[in-house]
Amino acid sequence: MLFSPVKDYPDFSEFMWADSIPKLLQARLIESFENYDIAHAPLRTTDIGPADFQLLIDVRHFEIAIDSQPAAEIALSARIVDKNGKVIASHLFEQSQKFDKLEPQAAVAAFDDAFGRMAKDMIAWTVQAL
Repeated sequence: MLFSPVKDYPDFSEFMWADSIPKLLQARLIESFENYDIAHAPLRTTDIGPADFQLLIDVRHFEIAIDSQPAAEIALSARIVDKNGKVIASHLFEQSQKFDKLEPQAAVAAFDDAFGRMAKDMIAWTVQAL
């Protein structure tokens, strides 16, 4: 788990994110797009070949900020590219969710809330951009 500023927190000593956070985030985004409308899910390759558009995601921040109150902070950079690799649109999505107690369960719930809002924003942006 990443903290800003960097410091060790005993309650998180056994708590680790998988190295595959980008893959997990992409899987959750695919689910969100498919729940919205399968025709607007540009994250998955198709069985019939390359899609006309693809949504590329880069993780910029995925950490707990420790200020007056802890907060889960997520920032994802999104780019829509066509089948030739030309960038059609790009946007930086950022969400933060404060939580009361600095413990793993509260952090996970805060990340889940922040990511849920971000996924909704990203779907709306993608549909509008396409």
